[in-house]
Amino acid sequence: MENFETHNGVKFPVIFAVEEKGRGANLWTFSCEKCGKKHIHGAGPGHRKAHCDGWDNGYILQKIVED
Repeated sequence: MENFETHNGVKFPVIFAVEEKGRGANLWTFSCEKCGKKHIHGAGPGHRKAHCDGWDNGYILQKIVED
């Protein structure tokens, strides 16, 4: 089941990312289901512009919570 959030009437998919350390900062990464590549963003939840053409309006990034 996919998760979505709606902001200003636009529906965005929620993508869950893992936190990694790199480039002198914490980064959030995930394997993109649209292009198969690893996407890298600065740490922090919220809307992101996609790094590939598979996401028309971008997506909402959330951190995977591990127990």
